[in-house]
Amino acid sequence: MKLARNILIIYSYIMFTVLIIVGPEFHKYKLFVLFLQILFFCTGPLFLIFIDWKKKRNKNRAKINGK
Repeated sequence: MKLARNILIIYSYIMFTVLIIVGPEFHKYKLFVLFLQILFFCTGPLFLIFIDWKKKRNKNRAKINGK
């Protein structure tokens, strides 16, 4: 799971960097490129926060049900 997390973060930031470099070539799609940059910049960390939250929630449920 840790490898998948690291790959997700690395992929997100690589795509963000690629869009910063290549983005100015697409003058017609400035807003779309900006949206993609924000999406790739936020996707990795937010997805990891969601995974950690879900894992902690499941542990708490097991403790409550198991008593």
